[in-house]
Amino acid sequence: MLPILSHTAPKIDHQLRRQYLRLLPALDERGQREQATPEAIALGCGGIVAGPAGWSIDGIHRGIGAVSERCARRNHSHGAGATVAGTRTGSRSVHSATAHPTPLPGIEAITITSDRSFPRHAHDHFGIGRIAAGGHASWSAVGPVEAVAGDTIAVNPEEMHDGSPLARRERSWRMLFIPVDTIASISGFERDALELPFAATRDDELGRCVDRAFDRLVDTDRMAADEALTLLLARLFQDAPHGQGARRTRTAPSSATQRMLQRIHDDPIRSPSLDELSRVAGLDRFALLRRFATEVGTTPHAYTVQWRTRIARRAIVRGVALADAAALAGFADQSHLTRMFSRQFGLPPGRYRDVRRAPDRKIVQDVGDHPLQDADVQARETRA
Repeated sequence: MLPILSHTAPKIDHQLRRQYLRLLPALDERGQREQATPEAIALGCGGIVAGPAGWSIDGIHRGIGAVSERCARRNHSHGAGATVAGTRTGSRSVHSATAHPTPLPGIEAITITSDRSFPRHAHDHFGIGRIAAGGHASWSAVGPVEAVAGDTIAVNPEEMHDGSPLARRERSWRMLFIPVDTIASISGFERDALELPFAATRDDELGRCVDRAFDRLVDTDRMAADEALTLLLARLFQDAPHGQGARRTRTAPSSATQRMLQRIHDDPIRSPSLDELSRVAGLDRFALLRRFATEVGTTPHAYTVQWRTRIARRAIVRGVALADAAALAGFADQSHLTRMFSRQFGLPPGRYRDVRRAPDRKIVQDVGDHPLQDADVQARETRA
């Protein structure tokens, strides 16, 4: 039986069925036909929200990963040890994140080894890093992107992206997050002129620059770190294009989408209803959801949640207590912030706060499962 979304109208069911049939060869090639359940399709492709035009094999792949992770957490909490949708549930999943001290203010250096999927979100800073082992699939401004060991990966501020392990196997990567003002000051470029043109690329010289800058920054020698960072930024923003990779062709959102984003940014604590966004955008509910998903990369609700999480992160950077940061960002309580923060940034907010409080020491978060199910992490966060 074909997995049809039963909650949609018959006409939509027919369209979704046609799209599913179109993607069957790709699903068979990946061995994922049986895993493409209605839930996976709805999560990965947006179901009726994204519409048939939003369908892709990458979307279904992400949906399968999301369903597998849910099943793994659910079965783990019930003591189950069966394999569900090809994901290990009898053993704990892998996630280890380390925040390294750096001698340059505002720059974050993080290494992660994980088989976890990250939801769509954005960062305030530029991100530049390199895959050390395994492989990583993500959606970005250039569409679906895959990166393997040796590839350099990058993300611009405010750019929505997600991430999943290839073949659901753990991957390792290192990332530098660099404030926009820092790059503008070092490069001499205007803030608005700064953009990393690729999401993933194989450029050995650039990769060596990334590794050198990361190593110098975590060695905490300020002069050596400053020099290596300057050389990396020169390579990124002044030198020739970088190897072979997916290139960005970013365009500004339409005026309707910009108005919706502005409404969310102005008052993220009071989540707008679809009716309110419909009035703001001048579009009907279905049209605004499709427009927003196409131009931003996610739904208004998901965008609002990740935006609140970033508000909480900024508050933590300023030294605001965790409970107060949660309230300031509009979360129901601190535990809710812990779940969202961990999913988005790989570290729970208490660990992230420790990085800010003790910039001279390394902070390690090494858990065998998602923080949603890690009682020890939840307890530490609640006491913080």
